[in-house]
Amino acid sequence: MEEDSFDPLDFISKQKITISEDVGNDIALISDTKDEQLQNLGDLAMGDLAVHDLAVHVLDLPPISRNFPGEIIMLLLKLLAPDPIMNFGGTLVETETKTLIINDEEIISSKLKSREIDHQEFSRCLPWFENNAPTLLPGKKLALIFENLNPENLNHYLTNIISSSLDWIPDDLLKEKIWKEASLRLSENCGRTAQPEIIRKIVMKGFPEKTGKNYIQLKEPSLTSDNLGLKTWGSSLMLSQRLVSNHQNLLFEPILELGAGTGLVGITCALLGYENIFATDLPEIIENLSYNIQLNDISSNCIVEALDWSNSKHFQDLLKQKYGQNSDMFNTLILSDPIYSSKHPQWVINMIEIFLKKTEISRVLLQIPIRTNFEEEREMLWKMASDIGLHEVQFEIERGYDDFGKQKFIFKEYRWSNL
Repeated sequence: MEEDSFDPLDFISKQKITISEDVGNDIALISDTKDEQLQNLGDLAMGDLAVHDLAVHVLDLPPISRNFPGEIIMLLLKLLAPDPIMNFGGTLVETETKTLIINDEEIISSKLKSREIDHQEFSRCLPWFENNAPTLLPGKKLALIFENLNPENLNHYLTNIISSSLDWIPDDLLKEKIWKEASLRLSENCGRTAQPEIIRKIVMKGFPEKTGKNYIQLKEPSLTSDNLGLKTWGSSLMLSQRLVSNHQNLLFEPILELGAGTGLVGITCALLGYENIFATDLPEIIENLSYNIQLNDISSNCIVEALDWSNSKHFQDLLKQKYGQNSDMFNTLILSDPIYSSKHPQWVINMIEIFLKKTEISRVLLQIPIRTNFEEEREMLWKMASDIGLHEVQFEIERGYDDFGKQKFIFKEYRWSNL
């Protein structure tokens, strides 16, 4: 699919948006800001230790020298890793710690588990820190080092590790692991657009009660301007939360997700019990999408296929030949964040005309972020939807988050008129 030139920073709108504040609905996807979560975590973790005793400066870290064993370097680099990412506003470990963990030992165990560090390995290293870096102790302070070290001061330290020959370490394989781990920490510390591959964990209100699962896992490769479909955007989380809350009134099978990306909405539908779902995107997105479908154990419920909006003939032929279905077989079409090119409004309308069944229950569910750079494209989409005979059944403005901060979103449900 040929695309207009696009910069992911175009997704960040700082200009004022002219929308009535009387229309809207706040959906709380996180309970606190990250700073508040970390403050609460520190209070829980340290017990009798004052919060200011948690503070770690980069000068407290052991210098890169021959007195720094390779095993200790590796442990420290793992402890400096960020917690697993939860949604867009915090981390999973922070949330679990605030609600479940009640003592220091459990705090440490949770942190070590999230970084795949063996507890015995951690305990064996403590005497070395006592002799060479006592300001990083006690053990619970060391385990929480990531939360209490200013990341802006860490890059130079990591660069020193990467540039060091580590010639005092006899194990070449261990040296390679250290350089790789330090490079990962450096990438993670440079913002979302520079981060390496991540596993994002999505939690939603009411999701465990309705699915029996605590969260959805999504693999996301590093973010670049030519693979935007490999990132989870805020629209998909907003729409997924809506479906968790009210899927009985919104979803009718068969379901087609257009531009599924990392698959969050389709995966949510499958885990809610729907069994006839097609998750589609461009061919270069399909491999990661399929991985996420398998990662969440829903391969039997959700079919992954390539669909190019600029030329859907291949997918139409596939429906007929492989699945014995006509193109206009779908009762629900789902789109989240589909407009980031001047070509997209027409392509979206084309997909609706081809694939949405002409029945009273058939509907289109749209979740679109309000970005000032794409106001004309949104208005064009609304007009085209009306022109082909769709009428607006629901309209809401909501507030949420993505990796770049707070964002407003539009939700719309369309159905065919005069049926």
